[in-house]
Amino acid sequence: MNPVIEYGQIPKDGHAKREVLASGMSKRLNLTYQLIYSTSGYECAGSMARYTNEKYGCIFTDRNGTTGGQWFSAEQPAREYFAKVTA
Repeated sequence: MNPVIEYGQIPKDGHAKREVLASGMSKRLNLTYQLIYSTSGYECAGSMARYTNEKYGCIFTDRNGTTGGQWFSAEQPAREYFAKVTA
């Protein structure tokens, strides 16, 4: 499997799919956080598509719409980080 391809080359069921597991607010930073599970598959990487493994993320959305956060290879560290930033 090629890890980086053009968008038109992505197999029909090859896209990574994301599911929101939890949402919370960081009172200290005034940011909305989401705990996310992402299946393995292709996802946006600039003008290309990149294959990524299954992962968990703690992603924030700022008031102006920008996003950021941290990705983890296992669920437990992601849940611990989410609990820390939304406490």
